[in-house]
Amino acid sequence: NLDLYTLLDQVVSEAPSMSNDAEVQQAIADVFVKLHDAHTRYNKPPPYRDAWFAQPYALSSVGFGADQRIIIHANPTLMPEYISVYGQAPTVEDIDGFEVVTMDEVDVIAYLKEFATNKIGYVKDVGTRFNLAVNGFGNGLGYWAYRPQQAFGAP
Repeated sequence: NLDLYTLLDQVVSEAPSMSNDAEVQQAIADVFVKLHDAHTRYNKPPPYRDAWFAQPYALSSVGFGADQRIIIHANPTLMPEYISVYGQAPTVEDIDGFEVVTMDEVDVIAYLKEFATNKIGYVKDVGTRFNLAVNGFGNGLGYWAYRPQQAFGAP
């Protein structure tokens, strides 16, 4: 059980030290993510409701014998925007179709499970949250790569 009042009071007490409104909004949203309930969540106000971040990469989860593997796919249509922000990006040929082994020096499956547990609050089932992180709603835009600001902070 979660004590929402205590968690929200904590956000209120920490808000003055946060650097901007986006951090405050995300801290409030993160409280409700912990419920893992699609019926109880925080709706951020505009402009967050209308904004999104998309990485120029998508992931897929594939079975390989008894193992589960994560494959990265380049999204060339998003590369120009990514390059305009970050200055460079790997070429499609450098990454497309390769297996991802780690993210931030953590086993990729463990990393994505942690992301799904702490950032995706729509469903209670951890397997479904993992699938949403990797594959999205069957559209190949999993929430690891595509993050509507209504629910997620910037990647």
